[in-house]
Amino acid sequence: MNPNRALSPGFCLGVALLLLSGCGARPSPPPAGTGEAQPPAVSSVQLQGSVVRVVDPEGRWEFEAHSEHVEAEGLEGPYLLQPAEGRYEHQGKPPVFMRADRGRVDRLAERVALEGSVLLSSDVWELEADAVEYDLDAGEVVASGETKLSFGEGPADSPGISPTQ
Repeated sequence: MNPNRALSPGFCLGVALLLLSGCGARPSPPPAGTGEAQPPAVSSVQLQGSVVRVVDPEGRWEFEAHSEHVEAEGLEGPYLLQPAEGRYEHQGKPPVFMRADRGRVDRLAERVALEGSVLLSSDVWELEADAVEYDLDAGEVVASGETKLSFGEGPADSPGISPTQ
């Protein structure tokens, strides 16, 4: 290339576009410990001693779960609780208390899945099962594995204890 020769405007424009589009030298990441590094992306959420609440938009029912350890894929869940305790209240019906080794609360699907030593109780009944799925909107329970349903005469016969006690 002749150093006395002028560069064409097209060539200069092409080089400028390449540099602007990222075809130049890449900046090196800041050295460790400078405080300029970007935080890692959040892929899950872990909480200790937390409460997960799901409320019917129409105000007919409310579910609240407590756990010593909660993990979630994001702030909107689904939430994995270990152990899991909860209380479901539906207008005009006695509250239902829930307890299990593990629980999964899906707020968007309005469902609760409980596994391991599951106990559901109300004023006059108690359900023990290996696993239970609870449809919060319909108030329906589906139990699987070994299941035992018993009826009593009231709160004195029911182990339904509020999860906060």
